[in-house]
Amino acid sequence: MRTRTLTSAVAVITLVVASASTAAAAEPRVEEPLWNCVVSVDDPHRSHTNRQRVNVHADFKKCTRAMPSFEIAVDLYQDERLVASERVQGTNKRKARQVANMAPQENVWFTYHAVAKFTVEDGSEVFEKRLTSRSRQVCVGTDCPPQPGLVPRHPAATR
Repeated sequence: MRTRTLTSAVAVITLVVASASTAAAAEPRVEEPLWNCVVSVDDPHRSHTNRQRVNVHADFKKCTRAMPSFEIAVDLYQDERLVASERVQGTNKRKARQVANMAPQENVWFTYHAVAKFTVEDGSEVFEKRLTSRSRQVCVGTDCPPQPGLVPRHPAATR
């Protein structure tokens, strides 16, 4: 009985730690209120579903009521050059997402940023917000060189 209880306690602790590390691993986001929602854009990152692509998510979320009419427009830039542009429109939704992505040259570091424009129309009123993600260097591939501008960490320095 004591062994079973100890095993269960270890399993619960492991699950709590795993879910905390998953939450901590979420991409950094820029968030602001708009209308009755929160709008956000994350930093460009290597896709979690297709490792050969770089993507960015723009979201309406936490809406307290359905948006009568909305639009999300998101642009992805690689080294200051527009490489992807996506739009979505809809009505009567409490949340919405648009993703912009692209397949870059492999094993090369590029600097990315994204710009998202959010619009809600409620009757005759129009609410707009423009968010810019932070710039981020991303390399896609299995043989990426060391990231430019980063000093390698020595194992002794992390203890």
